[in-house]
Amino acid sequence: NPLRKQFNADPAFPFSIMHRDLKNYRTELPDHLHDWYEIVYVHSGKGVFFIDQTIYDMRAGDLFVIPGNTIHRSFPDREDPVTSTAVFFSPVLIQPSSLGESFSY
Repeated sequence: NPLRKQFNADPAFPFSIMHRDLKNYRTELPDHLHDWYEIVYVHSGKGVFFIDQTIYDMRAGDLFVIPGNTIHRSFPDREDPVTSTAVFFSPVLIQPSSLGESFSY
């Protein structure tokens, strides 16, 4: 069973970033999912990324977009670990909001 990751963020701005985080094969999360969207940019290193039943090569310059509630896990290379930036944000940040009564011609 995958782990469900929780975020402790300000509800007014549900956003989190892990900038230039060095990934280690011993400390990476096991298969996990979360409600939030995730964008991962790989600065250096290599490995593989398991996202929703598919394995992707992971190298410097790659960008991964992971929808909420999608099982995923990274496997950094032991000799050349990955340094990446991950941006996490709640779906409420991208949902349209109503600013009053709807308008129609």
